[in-house]
Amino acid sequence: MSPPSPRPRARDLGLPVGRLRTGPHNAITDVPGVRVGHRTVWSGADGRSGDTAPVVRTGATAIWPHESNPFRDRVYAATSTFNGYGVLTGDLVIDEWGLLGSPVVLCDTANLGTAYDAVVRHREGSCIAVVATDLPLLPHQLRRLARRVDIGLGRVGSVGNDGSGEIFLAFSTAARASSGRRGRRWTTCSTQWPRPPRKRC
Repeated sequence: MSPPSPRPRARDLGLPVGRLRTGPHNAITDVPGVRVGHRTVWSGADGRSGDTAPVVRTGATAIWPHESNPFRDRVYAATSTFNGYGVLTGDLVIDEWGLLGSPVVLCDTANLGTAYDAVVRHREGSCIAVVATDLPLLPHQLRRLARRVDIGLGRVGSVGNDGSGEIFLAFSTAARASSGRRGRRWTTCSTQWPRPPRKRC
């Protein structure tokens, strides 16, 4: 089964976006050196025609940022999150240095690992640390706790350089945020959790 015909773009329907003119193809490949590769996997018929084959609706898009090697010749980059429900691998590097040093691969979340392995065949040495506690700490306190790990690395003789990654995560099991039909509900799992301060009149 082949995928349906692509839907018309807004400009094709007479709905221009913005005041500036687009490039010849109205695509990021209009930028010199940018290349894009795409593959769609579309099989199965949703069971409507009696087809019992598994339904697959997925694909991957790879964006090469310029004509040379992005691992060696990096470009300036930045990220922005409107609703952060998803995974963006490598955003720490962009946020830390403001540089993009790899192709950009778009895929579904379940195949993120496969896409990552395809892009990065050679990994540099990194140190990833995870701190877990049952103390009733809030996010800003956990961030401060995670920052203590790099001090510990320095005390035992570790180093950090341009090609390494020192990334730390801290989490607390003292409270749970459960999502349901009635929205998000917090459950306190620790008797040490501080009570909210009372308002003073």
